[in-house]
Amino acid sequence: MGYFIGDLFDSVIKDSESDDFWEMFVHHTLTITLYGGMIMQNQMRIGLIVSFIHNVTDILAGVTRGFSQTRFSTATVVTFLSCVVVWMYFRNFALPIVTFACWTLADYSLELDQYYLLHYILSSFLTVLCVMHIYWTSLFLKMIYTFAFTSSTENIINPVTKSKATTKT
Repeated sequence: MGYFIGDLFDSVIKDSESDDFWEMFVHHTLTITLYGGMIMQNQMRIGLIVSFIHNVTDILAGVTRGFSQTRFSTATVVTFLSCVVVWMYFRNFALPIVTFACWTLADYSLELDQYYLLHYILSSFLTVLCVMHIYWTSLFLKMIYTFAFTSSTENIINPVTKSKATTKT
């Protein structure tokens, strides 16, 4: 949870002009809310599974970012493709299954039954994260398609950003 809070503050302070600022802002806000709700509702099992699904994909994403800053372009491509495959499995297959289970199978003790409305709110937030992951996967697939047919690694979200940056210098 601390990582996401720190990353949220970091993106608000440093990356407010970034192309994906609002997507990452919503993602981190939802994630912080989900972690807090999981702790407040004592739903540690669901929270740990969701946390694992999110964080296991970040390992290859970090390796890919590291390779992208070096001259090892083949390693960058291989780790990126591996990251997309792992991402698609965990975030677009496993997470929706867990989300469906949250909607249908979550069980509350009698002491927490009065807070059952929060369960629907948190499950809705988890559903929004699933939709965001589908959007990001479509961007990954578009990046792969663009690279395969044009060998271009330009920004696919806002290609004008790079041309503006080069014309200012």
